[in-house]
Parts: sequence; structure tokens; C-alpha cells
Amino acid sequence: MSTTLNLAAMVTDIQNRIPMGLASAYIVDRLNEAFRWIAQQESFLWNLRRTTVAVDPGNVDFPLPSDADPGDVMSLYGSTFEYEIPFIPFIRFSQQGVWNRAPELGTFSAWTIVNNGTSYFGKLAPDTPLLVPATLNLFYHATVAVITNTALFFPSPDEFDSLIIDLAEAEIKRRYYLAGWEAVQQKATEQTKKLIDVYASSKKYIQGLADQARRTEEATLKRSE
Repeated sequence: MSTTLNLAAMVTDIQNRIPMGLASAYIVDRLNEAFRWIAQQESFLWNLRRTTVAVDPGNVDFPLPSDADPGDVMSLYGSTFEYEIPFIPFIRFSQQGVWNRAPELGTFSAWTIVNNGTSYFGKLAPDTPLLVPATLNLFYHATVAVITNTALFFPSPDEFDSLIIDLAEAEIKRRYYLAGWEAVQQKATEQTKKLIDVYASSKKYIQGLADQARRTEEATLKRSE
């Protein structure tokens, strides 16, 4: 999380760059748009979450966390991270060869995401209701939350503060037909691309976290013996 510039400081910076009496609320909206654009470029570490999900007896579904972004990278693991349950897009998951296939390890062979009209759920295969509860481990990326409290900071690292301001400045200048917005936008876009490799949270990165969690659990079990 940024610790250098909160939203109020960013607003002041833009008001100094564009001294035309812009309302704070208007600038806050542009700053949130800029941050949302950055977050859409990649799956980032600051949005990555880990939680346990419970699958109840007689069921093969589980609710996704309320803040989960269903369109971003997710990974589902067994109770002790000993194996990953493969994710299959629903259009393939609905085929009998997928949802009825026996697992190679553990209880489940695959999972997918479905929407019941009001919320998103994870659906597991094979399609055989459990006899006992199961606890799984889910890595997911949270949706981008809008920040309106100017005392708060964006969740991205400090290196992104100037990029958020630059992108917001460029968008304001573009809307008001002020010269120079293209150069500001291009510079911020290029700098964002350079930071992606440093702060992206890929499937490989999540696998490393899962391996670390598994080793920690194994060590804990050995100490308790």
C-alpha cells in the first residue's frame, strides 16, 4: 500500500498542475479512473487474497468471496495445498467428460465459476455430493474498490502514486482540450508497463505461495508430533 501520498495530497497536486478551480470530488473520480485503468492491465499483488472455502455435505458448490473478481486469476487447492484443482471454463466444464471425471488426487478433478443470477459460485467436479464437509484453499484477486475518503491511500505501492496522478492529469486535460495531455499519458503508460513485471501476481507466483503454505503446514504437523 502507498504510504506517501493519500488522496488529499494527490488532489492538491493536480489542482496545482491545473489551476482552474477544479472541484475535489471531480479530481477524486479521475484518480479512481486512473487507478482502475492500471489495475486492469495485469493481475497485481495488492489485489491478491487467500482464504479458505467450505464445501458442505450434500453439495458441490461454494460461494466465492464477495470481493472476488470472477474475471481475474484464481487458483483452488486442496485442504493442505498438496494439489491444485484445475480450473475449467464452464463451456467445457459442462461436458460429461469433465464433470464426471474421477480425480487423480484428492476429492475433486476440476472446478469452474457459475452465476446464479445474484452472485458467483464455484462448482466442483465430479458432480457427486459430499458425504462429509471439505475445506479448500482459494487464491483470488479482489475487485478494485473506489476510494472516496481523501485521507486514505490507494492500495498500490508508492511507485504508482505519480503514475496515478499523471494519468488523471492527462484525462482532465484531454476533457478540457488542454495541450500536452498526450505526452503525459504516454509517459505514464510506459512507466506502468515497466512496473508490471515487478508487481504482477501470475499463476506461477500463486503456485509458489501455495508451495510455501504446504511446507509451513508440514512443518507445523511435524512439530506437533
